[in-house]
Amino acid sequence: MSAPRWSQRARADLKAIHDYITKDSPINAKAVVRDILARAATLPVTPRVGSACARAR
Repeated sequence: MSAPRWSQRARADLKAIHDYITKDSPINAKAVVRDILARAATLPVTPRVGSACARAR
């Protein structure tokens, strides 16, 4: 399976997240973006991770 494709809006949102966090902590901004990208890369393998379970509804 291939990695998810990022839309223009998603890339812009990710950059906005990075830029916002960078104001306080550039190192943490990079870490947050890396974490988001790493978690998104697992979606093709585990697409239901984090989905609501029947009990929580």
